[in-house]
Amino acid sequence: LAVALLVAVTQLSQQTLQAARQNWRDFSLSGAASVTRAFAPPLFYVATGAGFFALIGGFTFHAAITAMLGALLLRGHWRRRAAAPVVVPATFNGSLFVTLALAGWVLAGCNRWVVAWLFGVETAGYFTLAANIATIAPSMLGTVMLQYLQPLWFSHVPANASERRILSRKVDLAALLYAAGGLLCAGAVALITPSLVGPLLNARYLSSLAFVLAAGCSTTAITTGY
Repeated sequence: LAVALLVAVTQLSQQTLQAARQNWRDFSLSGAASVTRAFAPPLFYVATGAGFFALIGGFTFHAAITAMLGALLLRGHWRRRAAAPVVVPATFNGSLFVTLALAGWVLAGCNRWVVAWLFGVETAGYFTLAANIATIAPSMLGTVMLQYLQPLWFSHVPANASERRILSRKVDLAALLYAAGGLLCAGAVALITPSLVGPLLNARYLSSLAFVLAAGCSTTAITTGY
């Protein structure tokens, strides 16, 4: 629960920095998050013994550091007063964002449950292992596109049905371009992964290589939804 709340603070900080076009600050926050997420849990695991709470402590440390950094990067905005009262359109002040959050939460974890339901938990384990490799390229492409496009979309509130249709077409085009690019990334990763066993990947990954393309396609589908 603590990790989830702290990660929410970090994500809100990132979205605020993106909306303010403060891309280098967002880059420093996401970089710090990647470093602490990669190294804190295993370091806690080794330093305190191979226990469940060691990993939980590592992830809590990672989430706390990045949440504090996010708050620090936004410190200049804490006491800033708006020149005029800010009127929030009804579109941004309702249950739509809660619905989107729930949909994103379900999407983020449903793929392995679907695999476990259709093919069994052992196959789901191999699928999850393959996803560690397959999700990186499609996710990076999706993150870049979202960070570039979403502030542009949200900065202008459509005034009428015609403007809403224009915005919808732009979103559809972006989704189509991402889906094509994401599938190309998934296919490229699936092609090169066998050659990485030995130089980069442990031989124990061999059993999961057959699921790399499926995991990459799954990531592309989920990110297209976002």
